[in-house]
Amino acid sequence: MGFAAKMARGCTSGQALTGGTVLSPGSWLFMIMVFVGAYGMAYFIRRQWI
Repeated sequence: MGFAAKMARGCTSGQALTGGTVLSPGSWLFMIMVFVGAYGMAYFIRRQWI
């Protein structure tokens, strides 16, 4: 995400917050994918704790 923020010349959280408030489809898709990715990664991290 840091590389993408540098290319876009902005912050990814700012893109999600400001883009989400104006109902930008790209911003909503980005936030959904962030949560999907975190949920998917949690499966592997939780397995290490057990």
